[in-house]
Amino acid sequence: MFGKIKWLTLIMLVFLFAACELENGETNGEKKTHTESFTSSRSYEFNIGYPTTVEIYAGGAGGGGAGGYWVEGGLFLNDYYNCGGAGGGGAVEHHKFDINKATNFTVTIGAGGEQGYGRKRTYWERTNNTGWLINEEGSDGGSTFVNWEGGSLSAQGGKGGGTVNGGAGGTSSTNGTNGASGNNGIKDSRTQTVGPSTGGSGGFNNIRAGKGGNGGGTINKNPQAGERGENGQVTIVFTWYE
Repeated sequence: MFGKIKWLTLIMLVFLFAACELENGETNGEKKTHTESFTSSRSYEFNIGYPTTVEIYAGGAGGGGAGGYWVEGGLFLNDYYNCGGAGGGGAVEHHKFDINKATNFTVTIGAGGEQGYGRKRTYWERTNNTGWLINEEGSDGGSTFVNWEGGSLSAQGGKGGGTVNGGAGGTSSTNGTNGASGNNGIKDSRTQTVGPSTGGSGGFNNIRAGKGGNGGGTINKNPQAGERGENGQVTIVFTWYE
């Protein structure tokens, strides 16, 4: 009698364990994984197997770097050589959830910020703090968006570099990773070759967000343009059992 009870208890434990495993999806067949990467804006429908665990990694674009400039002093005043600020890197966001039916994902990739162009300035402009916008500071990097039925995710782009200050990195609004700020430029150097300043790196979580563009310096009195920020990107990982 004791032996029969022991065997019944063992069988019940085995069935209980198997039920728990099936509920967790761990022994419900072979594990399958599909990764879809996006470097340009497009839509994608997942319709292979269910239930499916979805992990989205979205990276914003980097900000553009500002251009360098040369201030000509003329016969009696000093010349000054300057390097523009670099763009900030984009942020990375991560989101994980489950789906139980065919689901369409619409991805909009953030564009890298445009670069500023180098320029020669007059001493009067420098003294009176005018003419700075003519240098065309770097523009902000675009945010990256992922939309699906019942949800959305966005990753912020980095800020463009200023005439001197580096752009701030994109900021994560969830549990993602911030982008790094771009390095500051150099103002009023007496050296004819100065710069460039280094763009901030994009945040990293499985993928790397867009890097900020370098700020342009001057080379032998020639003002250099900054660099365009890198575009954002998205990776979606699908995991299911069959």
